[in-house]
Amino acid sequence: MKRRAPPLLLLLAMTACASPGVRSSVRAQPASSVLDTPRPPAPAAAPTGALAIDAAAYAMTITVGAAAITSSGATILLLGPRDQLAQHGADAQFKRSENDLLLLPLAAAAASARAADKAARNTASSTALIVLEASTPYRLFVEVLFTLGQNDFGAWDLLMPGEKRAPRRTTPPSRHTGAELDLGKRSLNLTINIVDGGFQLKTAKGNVAPGCDGTGAGLAIPTTAMGYDFSALARCVAKVKHAAPEFAEETRVTITASAGVEFATVATVMDAIRVHDGAELFPDVRFGIAR
Repeated sequence: MKRRAPPLLLLLAMTACASPGVRSSVRAQPASSVLDTPRPPAPAAAPTGALAIDAAAYAMTITVGAAAITSSGATILLLGPRDQLAQHGADAQFKRSENDLLLLPLAAAAASARAADKAARNTASSTALIVLEASTPYRLFVEVLFTLGQNDFGAWDLLMPGEKRAPRRTTPPSRHTGAELDLGKRSLNLTINIVDGGFQLKTAKGNVAPGCDGTGAGLAIPTTAMGYDFSALARCVAKVKHAAPEFAEETRVTITASAGVEFATVATVMDAIRVHDGAELFPDVRFGIAR
């Protein structure tokens, strides 16, 4: 059954403070006092099949599998059935409430890793390597990113098991470039929403019409008999970016998706809109959740 394109977009507010009552290991401020005697982080093993990955560059390596979230071989939390993960994410016992995005066991592990990394490198934020099963639902993916962002992880590298490529780098939406802060400059502000029926594109001018022709209601790139049309998406994004000269230097895009969309689809969208016909499009990705 097709879902209506959701009207509201909630960006992952990575710098928001945690709610009262949450223990200090999961607060949003730098966790410098979480560990009494922080130790330098041990290099994490690179995922099988990955190329040119400096494991020592990461404060934490997280694997999101079909049955559990693990780090350095230790189980952080067990995962329920996929249909549950697609609707509500991880089980409510691991969160402050069923609809919360903060995964408490992962937050505790991330706070510990961040404290050790800060003591060892004295950096303003840390980087995590996240290896996700292709079928990971978007809802769970967002919960992992949100939790890391709440514990001073300022960048994430994303891979799927067995991929022989450089990781996909993404950062929290709170990190802006100078161009984005230029209020006198017209911005495209592109958002791509992945739903069951295809891709919905929105810009500062409004919803991109079906066929990527002007503005209007509907999905810009509907699915075909073969599934999602990533080639058509890349062409549409290139067309939208080249619609005005002032958009040429804009590289940020927001990707959001229905809760059950697989990470493999999200990753393919990221790859499709990074470069088209040798020209850079939108390599700087931030994520939001649709409601």
